Amino acid sequence: MSSSEEEEKEEKEETDEEKKKKEVEFLNYLHLSLSEEEEKEEKKEKEETDEEKKEKEEEILNYLHLSLSEEKESVEEEEEEEEEDKQEEEEEESEEEEEEEEEEDDKEQ
Repeated sequence: MSSSEEEEKEEKEETDEEKKKKEVEFLNYLHLSLSEEEEKEEKKEKEETDEEKKEKEEEILNYLHLSLSEEKESVEEEEEEEEEDKQEEEEEESEEEEEEEEEEDDKEQ
């Protein structure tokens, strides 16, 4: 082999080596970019999932609040009815007592 052939061979090897280095660098860059993109996507999905969970929790809380309000209203209505019934009963008893007293008064006279 002549010296020029050896030089060409060395230059080719160096060029090939530089190409490989650049390819490796480029592949590393692509890998890093892909990893960053995947992280962004995962973060976005997690945020969406968290937002969906939050919305569901709010829906449940709203439902529970509404149910509680309705139950409270129902209990209040029941208590009012019981109070009215009690008052009616007391009035009836009072009327009966008055009638009995009147009857007794009438008998005495």
